[in-house]
Amino acid sequence: MADRTRCPVVWRGDTVSAHRIRIAAVTAAAGMAILAGAEAAAATETTTATEAAESCPQGWFCGYDEVGYQGEWFGGAETDVCYTPMNGVRSVANRMGREIRFYSEPNCLGEFFDVPHEHGVTGTAFPVASVSTARY
Repeated sequence: MADRTRCPVVWRGDTVSAHRIRIAAVTAAAGMAILAGAEAAAATETTTATEAAESCPQGWFCGYDEVGYQGEWFGGAETDVCYTPMNGVRSVANRMGREIRFYSEPNCLGEFFDVPHEHGVTGTAFPVASVSTARY
């Protein structure tokens, strides 16, 4: 796993290349803007979970392999864990009693969006690969 607490510095001989650092900073800022846009897009599709209530038990989260709470579903009721992998879930419902976080990569890494209790997302901005049920 990469150490996310350190910022890479590009060196040219014994001096830092200011031009390369500036390019790296601009690239990093653009990447963060893209991530923020994806999270915002996912959040705009949040609905109440009543549409999915028939197939998603109270106290669980559920992920569906098709948009609109359709298709096969995967879910869980255990709290404070990372459910991984989920293999491309496209809609989600949260009936766990707490806000939970959905990730684009396995092991609760990558882009993410949060879904409050008793809400769902009918069409996620990216295929969900893992879910964290820890408190946020």
